[in-house]
Amino acid sequence: MSLPLPLHRLWLHALRLGAGLISVTAILPAQEALYVKHGSGLALVVAASEGTPLVLDHGKLIDAETHLYVLKKVPESEPVFVSVSHLQVTQTYVDGSAGDRDHHFLFNGEFTSPYLLEHVFLVLDLSVDKAGRLLFVREVGTIGPHKSRSITLDAPLIGGLGEGKYTMHVFSEGREVLNSMMPWEFREHVLDQMVGERTSGAPDRPPQPFVGPAPDYPPALRAAKVSGRAVVRIKIGVRGNAMDPTLVSATDPAFGEAALAAIRQWRFLPKIVAGVPAPVTAEFPFAFSP
Repeated sequence: MSLPLPLHRLWLHALRLGAGLISVTAILPAQEALYVKHGSGLALVVAASEGTPLVLDHGKLIDAETHLYVLKKVPESEPVFVSVSHLQVTQTYVDGSAGDRDHHFLFNGEFTSPYLLEHVFLVLDLSVDKAGRLLFVREVGTIGPHKSRSITLDAPLIGGLGEGKYTMHVFSEGREVLNSMMPWEFREHVLDQMVGERTSGAPDRPPQPFVGPAPDYPPALRAAKVSGRAVVRIKIGVRGNAMDPTLVSATDPAFGEAALAAIRQWRFLPKIVAGVPAPVTAEFPFAFSP
């Protein structure tokens, strides 16, 4: 028997599974890093192979000596973004001939990003009444720009989950990245903090791009090996928000649409005047070369 648990919501869900009541509540994420007991101390997990954590030892990735994990808070995340879609979280069980039940926790999802990300892995942090705290680690691998990666996590459980809470973390090379399962307000708060830290005490300067994807090359124009340019005008707020993008010029309308779609996702370091962030309108050129 299988019932989906829509864990991506922020309110409580209660579902019937067999004779027991299961409820799972999502909790707000935090900026954290995953460590594993290795040698005489803790080592940062920088990658995973299936469910095995990998750490750096003299510049080489090796299997960690244990699977004893701990999540530790860190000052900030990596300022890149991963979208999680087609999410399905399921708890299943099969009745055995002796009257026992074989429980499994299943996670399926697709991961995409406008960036090239390497050594991507997923951590599901569950706190459940029947089993206490559980950390599940699963390799995602390399995510190419705008190319989906599907993953499945199948973890055996003893006695099922019961009621509990969860958080999902996505890491690239040991650094947590922002993901679409995080509340929008939290992601904006994290980016505000990052921009604020890089703005405080900064000398006067024009606005600078901080984080954002490169435009998608229109497939038809790439196939035809057409080069081109586009210029976009954007308002940049005191927190580096990109607002009201307009197309100034483009050698092909498709280049213009691609440039607009990309810059809407950008964050900037704002213009600094007399040590204070100031709003500004600026133009940014984009070059497309197959």
